[in-house]
Amino acid sequence: MIPFSGRRPQWLMFLLLLFGTGGLAFALIQEADPAELLKAADQLLQDVARLRKLEPIQPVQKGVKSRDEISQYLNEHVRKNYSEGELQREGKMLKRLGLIPPDIDYQRFLLSLLTEQVGGYYDPEKKIFFIAGWLPLDQQKPVLVHELTHALQDQHFNLQRFLEEGRKLDNDDQNLAHQAIFEGDGMAVMLDFMLEGAGRNFTQLPDLAFVMRAQFTAMDAQYEVFKRAPMYLKEVLLFPYGYGAAFLQKVRANDQPWSAVDKLYADLPASTEQIIHPEKYLAQRDEPKKVEAEDPSLLLGKNWKPAYR
Repeated sequence: MIPFSGRRPQWLMFLLLLFGTGGLAFALIQEADPAELLKAADQLLQDVARLRKLEPIQPVQKGVKSRDEISQYLNEHVRKNYSEGELQREGKMLKRLGLIPPDIDYQRFLLSLLTEQVGGYYDPEKKIFFIAGWLPLDQQKPVLVHELTHALQDQHFNLQRFLEEGRKLDNDDQNLAHQAIFEGDGMAVMLDFMLEGAGRNFTQLPDLAFVMRAQFTAMDAQYEVFKRAPMYLKEVLLFPYGYGAAFLQKVRANDQPWSAVDKLYADLPASTEQIIHPEKYLAQRDEPKKVEAEDPSLLLGKNWKPAYR
């Protein structure tokens, strides 16, 4: 997962790339040997390069962090990217829209959810991959494959450029569509890694958007905070993984090579509609049209001003 700064809400963009797979797949059991994790990452990078058909351009820097260290990183990132009171205003907006319960402490709940889902991450700004030091290697290998895929994406397609553009874009829907490609790519390679022994690949699986949403009940049983999360947060949390991987199933249908996925990075889907309905990107393009909303405070009087947009 990668720190991503869009505005949908921003904490969630960060979570999706930074902490999604680590927490979604594995329970806390025992700490692993850091040296063993680092050695395994080097070995797995060769598997990722072979499966994804992307050779490393340079060595991938890596380290091992504890749960507390990654949680601290998360909190620092939120403080860095949110102005004072912004989360409170965002929560108030979501309550007014009926997307979260009126009695929820939005900021506290978000941080609890992030901490529960915490896992390793790849930071494209610092060009370093941090491994979760508390998860056993055998159970963590798929997550390492996912994160190493992000490292190779960054080396070949410059993910940092997309992140910087996303900060300036002010288009939450397009940011989420872009993120679905990054995460769908990571999910696809991770699944290929897990299926290789059976002689199969991710394109042969059922629709992965359906499969991902079917996991809600299992995740509710494993993660108490996730179980209490409003459906809005669950849906947006899992969207890039399930729908992103399902989109790539269509891109690589009929034995299309990985180079077909590479081409996406030069012409990313422009909307979540295109991700959900791949034919609106792959066949006849249905380009989104921006809606210009007039500032309503101008109609209400001089004592009114926008609090959150």
